[in-house]
Amino acid sequence: MFWWRDSYNWQGEPTPQLRVTGTRVNGPAKPLVSSNATNAFAEDIGSAMLVGVNVPEAGCWMVIGHYGDTVLSFVIWIN
Repeated sequence: MFWWRDSYNWQGEPTPQLRVTGTRVNGPAKPLVSSNATNAFAEDIGSAMLVGVNVPEAGCWMVIGHYGDTVLSFVIWIN
């Protein structure tokens, strides 16, 4: 999963302090498991953060990214 943030520089922070968590909204499930973050770069978007995510089962999930004092959350349906 790619995460983009204005002013993030992959060369200045090769191991970003991004933490990603997730819980299933529409029923019980084990929590989402994510890898440690790494950096990424693409010509069209520039620097980004990259995290591997394992969603343990289908359903409606809230995913939350924590980076410094910033939090981003979104809900996604996984089939």
